[in-house]
Amino acid sequence: MSTNRLGSVFEFRRTMATSRRQRLGVLLAIAGLSFAFALFLGFFVGAWMVIPFAGLEVGCVAFAFWWVERSSCDHDLVEIGESAVEIKRIRSGRAESHSFSRAWVQLEIERDATGREKALRLRQSGKSVSLAEFLRANEQREAAKTLRAALSQPAWA
Repeated sequence: MSTNRLGSVFEFRRTMATSRRQRLGVLLAIAGLSFAFALFLGFFVGAWMVIPFAGLEVGCVAFAFWWVERSSCDHDLVEIGESAVEIKRIRSGRAESHSFSRAWVQLEIERDATGREKALRLRQSGKSVSLAEFLRANEQREAAKTLRAALSQPAWA
């Protein structure tokens, strides 16, 4: 969990096990090996139909890598002001903003059908927003504890 507290600003970022450069290196290695093997089979064994299927395979793997890459920068920004709580969510490059009254906002941990923690939810007057769904359950509990403590402090403190 990446939680930075600068006054009343909290940021929750998706953690990735590899960097963008490492993921690109793995994709290029897979593509190189697949095409090398396909070209060997095509020219030396005579199985030329392997080459287009190797291209299809590399295309599918590249699509999967692209799908992971577009969500690698997902994050949530929660700013707790004197009278409002501002939330900015970035998902797959698209930003959405939400605003709640600090006095009336409620924080809860959203659970799935099996009872496991799914996300944090801020709600007020029928309006709600889920955030930090990419964090592990223990990180979500810690984030909820931190946000509850910040929301319970007086606005002038």
